[in-house]
Amino acid sequence: MLSTPSPVLHEESYNPFKIYGPALTQIFINVDNHFYVAKNSSASNDIKSVYSTIDGKPSSLEFRISSVKDNVQTISFLPKELGVYSIHILSGDSDEISGSPLSISSLIPISLPLDLHNIPGIDLLSSSFSLKIQGPNGHIHEPYYLFRDKEKIATYQLFFHPQDGAGSYKILISKNSKKILTINLAIANETLASLKGRSSLGASTPEMALTISPKVHLGKNINLYDPTIEIKVLGPDGTNPQPVTLKRDGSAESFLIKFPFTGIGTYKITLSQNGQVLAKLTTQGTKPNTSFAKQTQSASLVLDSSKIFGKFIDLSQEGYQIP
Repeated sequence: MLSTPSPVLHEESYNPFKIYGPALTQIFINVDNHFYVAKNSSASNDIKSVYSTIDGKPSSLEFRISSVKDNVQTISFLPKELGVYSIHILSGDSDEISGSPLSISSLIPISLPLDLHNIPGIDLLSSSFSLKIQGPNGHIHEPYYLFRDKEKIATYQLFFHPQDGAGSYKILISKNSKKILTINLAIANETLASLKGRSSLGASTPEMALTISPKVHLGKNINLYDPTIEIKVLGPDGTNPQPVTLKRDGSAESFLIKFPFTGIGTYKITLSQNGQVLAKLTTQGTKPNTSFAKQTQSASLVLDSSKIFGKFIDLSQEGYQIP
């Protein structure tokens, strides 16, 4: 995992602990966040416990505290609710360290799949490579998180929040300080509205999951991790559920698309490449049995046979079959 360099708190020499890392300015829900606590020679104890409240109320958020390595401990957590978190960091049995509690707002991030297998030798998690997100106002956006797909070394999932609002964003990738790739990303006002309008994406909100085989649904093999591929979801409430995540589903020829359940009704999924619509699919969201349920639905879709086969074919006639 790679995360953006982030601000440092309490660097003064008289403080036994130094807090730094990406999760000090923003927290992304449904993403594994982290920050670091370093100690100097004046610290008599390690970090023993971390707990939080949200909007002044008790929180069930769990924190993972790593063992000490080079006098640094990593604090990791997976928040599920929107709100302002107050994070308390304790050393020893009950001593709250200087700079604690941290007060940080949580946000819903944009999720962007990156498939960079066509670039020889690329490894975004190595020190030779760097990634920056430039907003429409020219600002460099921080923080971000980048996770590698476990099945492919050159496939990643990028999470960030569009601080500049709607417009054209650029993902700038460099190797040894030399720019090698720019990925353009357009973020619409509707997407921003969906990010701001959701009160929670936590355990109380189930997911929709949809399996897509490009060979079957699009008529040809297409790698959906290609950064020119755009996947948009329109929920029954008229919003665009976020985040939309993509993962290979057991084989290289099928993908699992997941997005939050926002209500009962029809969800419309549009797959586009460079502004051209490849397919439109629909799936039905039904009332989940429990608040932790995941809705896995089949999809209906519209196929333009003239584009796929070069001529009109009535696929409803006997003899034609879609596996």
